[in-house]
Amino acid sequence: MSDIKAPPSEVAHNREVVADLRDGKDVIGGMFPRPAVMLMTTTGARTGRAHTWPVIKFVHGDAFLAVASSAGRDRHPAWYHNVLAHPRVSVELWTGDVFESFEADVTPCRPEEREALWATVVEQNPLFENYRTMTTRVLPILHVTPVTGERR
Repeated sequence: MSDIKAPPSEVAHNREVVADLRDGKDVIGGMFPRPAVMLMTTTGARTGRAHTWPVIKFVHGDAFLAVASSAGRDRHPAWYHNVLAHPRVSVELWTGDVFESFEADVTPCRPEEREALWATVVEQNPLFENYRTMTTRVLPILHVTPVTGERR
């Protein structure tokens, strides 16, 4: 696995967003409503350490989607490399009153589902179409599927 690290400014921003979410702020990172953000704790691809990342969630049936957009940057976010190496994650969602926590498996979408899933993403958050036009890379779409019986 390559030596992928989030830049220090991104790490600081992510810590601020995680704090905003846990502190009960209604708008996270200055632009996303609290219910749109999930916290995903991944296992580091290189280090094996736990890292918590704010990720915009998209509802997809009984599960969720995540897009490794990195806000349109020309590189994948560090959490994407982590979930490829260690696909079991912990997720925290704000349900309106409390955090719901559960384990989930994260898997990349299949090429044949990508177009339909992208339509779901853009329907739920049109900003992501802008992210797609800001980079030449394909923005990975991932399934975030709660492990049966783990939601609490």
